[in-house]
Amino acid sequence: MLAACGDDAKGTGGAGGSSGAGGSGGGAGTGGTGGTGGTGGTGATGGGGGATLPSGPLTRYPGNPLLLNGPETYDYWKTGPRAILKESPTTYRMWYEAVGSDGFTRAAYATSPDGLTWTKRGVVLSPDQTWEAQEVSPNSILLENGVYKLWYHAGGYPGSGGQRLGNGQIGYATSTDGLTWTKDATNPVVRIGGAGSIDERQCAEPRVYVVGSSYRMYYTAQSAANAKSLAMATSTDGITWTKYAGNPLLPPARFGGWGGAFVFDGSRWNLWHATMNDTSGLVYEYSVDGIANWIDGPSNPVLTPSGNTSTPDAQAVGDSVSGYRDGNTYRIMYSGFNSSFNGARFEGICLATGAAGP
Repeated sequence: MLAACGDDAKGTGGAGGSSGAGGSGGGAGTGGTGGTGGTGGTGATGGGGGATLPSGPLTRYPGNPLLLNGPETYDYWKTGPRAILKESPTTYRMWYEAVGSDGFTRAAYATSPDGLTWTKRGVVLSPDQTWEAQEVSPNSILLENGVYKLWYHAGGYPGSGGQRLGNGQIGYATSTDGLTWTKDATNPVVRIGGAGSIDERQCAEPRVYVVGSSYRMYYTAQSAANAKSLAMATSTDGITWTKYAGNPLLPPARFGGWGGAFVFDGSRWNLWHATMNDTSGLVYEYSVDGIANWIDGPSNPVLTPSGNTSTPDAQAVGDSVSGYRDGNTYRIMYSGFNSSFNGARFEGICLATGAAGP
């Protein structure tokens, strides 16, 4: 890692339309946006309400990558975790993790008319608090009543050989325009756990949704032994969070990578995340309530590294995963890697798509 329920779920960590996934008034969804893209496999029947599962193979977007790392110095090493907001049919906005040539991780910003072709606009949020160390990585965004609400993880710094060191905790910031941000005075709003806990080392890659009258956060928990699992927390205001007593939702044996693409389709929560070793592909799971009884899809893995040196994800697919639904297409974003893509090292944002039912 350099990195909903019923009709009341508004999403983040994937794409948001005018009212997010499932749509309940008051704000836009976050963490991704919708678009056209290709289609995946047919999937299997079953799951919530007997609807067709979007569990088939994903289709790699032929225009990958969505965002190249560099040549700008602020994202020279990596374009990583991201949150995308669709504000109109031709207005897509992305806040993404930019790992610069100096080793610092900042939140950069890009815009697009379709969610596929992006223009970089520069850095909008940087680490400047002690707990953030040298990292601010944007992960999830909501637009509610004219206020942009951003959740990010921070606390990392580069060690020898580029290895990430430090704890990861979750911060919160607000903005009236998505460009000038005010960090919350109580940050970090989700802190690491105590000795022996599943999140003793890191709470990272939050995905925040409005479910009913409260907020639900999925996040990646990392133990002192570096085991990663899927955890959840809830809040009434998006600032004061209570970790779910039944954590983890998915234990290390069933969860890999950082974050995930959570998409509520009206009858179940769909989830795409990285394989257990983080980089060998994506897998699909689903749950009716998004909390218990996660069931593996029948076609896993649904995407693997291409093996084609002319593509940006020739050697790795996974790491940070997020996504959203736009119309009849699921857009699943992930980190791809190729040590020699067009003659240069690539580590950045790629896209795959799958067909969504009506």
